[in-house]
Amino acid sequence: MHFLNPAALVGLVAALIPLAIHLLHRGRTRPLPFSNLHFLRRLHHSRMRRVRLRQWLVLLLRTLIIALIICAFARPTYQAGSGWGGRSVPAAAVLLLDLSYSTGFRLAGGSLFAQLQRQALELLGLFERRDQVAVIPFASRPHSPEERGEDFERLEERLRELAPGEEATELKSALQAGARHLAERLEMDRELFLLTDLAHYNWDALEELRFLPLDVRVYISEPTAFERGNIHIDEVRSPSWMPAVGQKLPLRVLLTNSSKQAVTGSSLDLFLDGERVHHRDVDLRPGEEVRVELTVTPRRSGRLTGHVELEEDGLPLDNRRYFAIDVPERIQVLLLGERPADTYYPRRALGAAGSADPVLAVRSGLFAELDSERLEGVDVLVLCNLQRLNGAQTGAIHDFVAAGGGLILIPGPLADLNFFN
Repeated sequence: MHFLNPAALVGLVAALIPLAIHLLHRGRTRPLPFSNLHFLRRLHHSRMRRVRLRQWLVLLLRTLIIALIICAFARPTYQAGSGWGGRSVPAAAVLLLDLSYSTGFRLAGGSLFAQLQRQALELLGLFERRDQVAVIPFASRPHSPEERGEDFERLEERLRELAPGEEATELKSALQAGARHLAERLEMDRELFLLTDLAHYNWDALEELRFLPLDVRVYISEPTAFERGNIHIDEVRSPSWMPAVGQKLPLRVLLTNSSKQAVTGSSLDLFLDGERVHHRDVDLRPGEEVRVELTVTPRRSGRLTGHVELEEDGLPLDNRRYFAIDVPERIQVLLLGERPADTYYPRRALGAAGSADPVLAVRSGLFAELDSERLEGVDVLVLCNLQRLNGAQTGAIHDFVAAGGGLILIPGPLADLNFFN
């Protein structure tokens, strides 16, 4: 028999309280002068023996009740088939250790993961040398089992080296991995320990646990109870149109308050090329999602990198989201048609847009001029009133699109649909 909380056994000292009360309140017989009635004296002694016997039985019962309550707080565990001399059947145990990013939540005395790590190390010390113990770290998928061989210290070192990552929790696949490991050990006492932070995620997937054998005992860790106040950035979205230097570009940031307490005045900052360019204070109710509009003005062309950052809380990993913006120095658009009139309306529309956007450069020509050399330096190719292309032209367009070029097809009334399909 083992105790999961042996520190509580100190409370067995409280079992002496009924005995102390009994001894302190024990009455003493005082002699009183009376006539010599031998019969009454014998009757008195006989009845007092029965009273004392009942008192001792009540005292023993009270002491036993207190001792059992203290043992219950110590959380004893009993192995099937074991006796007072030890287990007759060795145990096979699997420790599932959660490495998801939510276990990195920081507390006053360390992170949640450090707490789970200590629990795993304490559990390893409870097993005997003949027991087979394996540790399976998991997050979005289970890792390879780390089994305890003759070198016990190696598994403890491996446990101390583990750290939470940036993945979410997938409980079902982890439990399936533990069940597969225990399925090969039918002749042993099988136990499975789930060491997780009990975050409200993915638990609905555990409604069906038929893959877990019925004789496997499952224990779930219980971390320190506390309120996890956490705001995180779900996504950062930029508009679909092409940005230009000196023009304002809106960014939409989605924030979520996953805690049960309101947050007021949380700082939200926007950084571009390492410089803070925007600041907002946000308020969120419990469980609320908020979309915040921020603006950024590119000062140069090329690829710009930036991030949106919330002020630090207990889980800093989800307080930052990165993004990239490609600001072209120039966009070359080539319009091709069967006749010059085929590109008239697209040319007029793009010409009006180009007058407002100096980045846009528009050229036009005929299908007969289409080849690989003509497509050099072109960003977007627009084929107007297209009917059919020869093999060389089709190959040039395939290479152009494969290299990252944009293609717009405007079929004409005489277009060959079989060719397009």
